[in-house]
Amino acid sequence: MEYKALIFDLDGTLVTTEAEYRYLTVGNALRELGTQAESVHIDMLWFESDRDVIIRDFFKVEPEISWPVLRKHELPKLRQSYTRPYYDADFVK
Repeated sequence: MEYKALIFDLDGTLVTTEAEYRYLTVGNALRELGTQAESVHIDMLWFESDRDVIIRDFFKVEPEISWPVLRKHELPKLRQSYTRPYYDADFVK
């Protein structure tokens, strides 16, 4: 197959990942770590900077312990099932 273009999107330009994905992914990781968080704090982790501070202050876990667990639950195939093109970018397959 020949491609005419290759487009990279970091989420929020052409495609969006549904909020349920981050709640599921981070929620599963936090359960494994023996803690939990409100969705507002998961949103902060997902969108804001100072993530280590958010993990420590709101999740009550040390960042160096939590990052490997969070990455383990970040599965590309799962994320793909929660990712949709914006209504005006329906050309994205």
